[in-house]
Amino acid sequence: MPRPPRSKHCVICNKCVARFDHHCPWLNSCVGERNYRWFLAFLLYHSFLCFYAVYLHGRIIQHLAIDVHRLPEAYYYDAEGNTVPVSYWQAFQYLFVTHNIVMAIGIFTAVIGVALFAFWAYHMYLISKGTTTNETFKWGDLKGELFAQKEQQQRICQAAGGPPPTAKLTIEMPRNIYNRGLRANLAEVLWPPSSRPANGFTEARKAGGAMLRLPPTKSGGDGGGGTNGPSVTADAREEDEDDDESYDDDSADSDVGANLPGAIGAAAHAHAD
Repeated sequence: MPRPPRSKHCVICNKCVARFDHHCPWLNSCVGERNYRWFLAFLLYHSFLCFYAVYLHGRIIQHLAIDVHRLPEAYYYDAEGNTVPVSYWQAFQYLFVTHNIVMAIGIFTAVIGVALFAFWAYHMYLISKGTTTNETFKWGDLKGELFAQKEQQQRICQAAGGPPPTAKLTIEMPRNIYNRGLRANLAEVLWPPSSRPANGFTEARKAGGAMLRLPPTKSGGDGGGGTNGPSVTADAREEDEDDDESYDDDSADSDVGANLPGAIGAAAHAHAD
């Protein structure tokens, strides 16, 4: 059975995850095609919840500073006996000593809220580029390999007596075939192809990238005459031809059309039709 493109086997979950993004230890689960939208909602909701907690703790601290301790009216005497108003930093230190729990929780929620919102913004950037966290590392590895190959070519050219390079070394990265524009990328996340009806794989099936049924396999006992898998009747073959989808023994294990975004999660729908 061909593996869906962009999928990855997680050694922690021991599962093959379609459109694998990363394994989240906080959720104790992988983030992939089917739950990526809920992960984004989780980040956005909790960031807003943290900001709301910061607002509540700010109002509590304001009440403690103005109504309880009256810090705007507080002062102290300097060495010459003059009255000096309490500064904001001194008021902050006083509140942190007297109400350390309220202050600590307010600061903690502010830091976590900013971190979660920044993480959500980073994933929205990945969606706009049509890539995932796992694929960014692969793109980085590819860029490093291409850069090293070009450096080696320049060193060989110089060793052969060629002129030294006059411009900065640049490389041309291949096009990301999964980047189909912001609107299409966002629709793929909010409405994953594997959760759509069977006709959601029309594009992949026309190119031979989505299976309609398990292909037949030869049995080794009778010289290749019999099959030990599901038989394909003439009617079924005609139906496959109508969908521009055909399978034989030579191409049963191929990964034709694996580069099509519409083929994501196709293996999960091998028996859809």
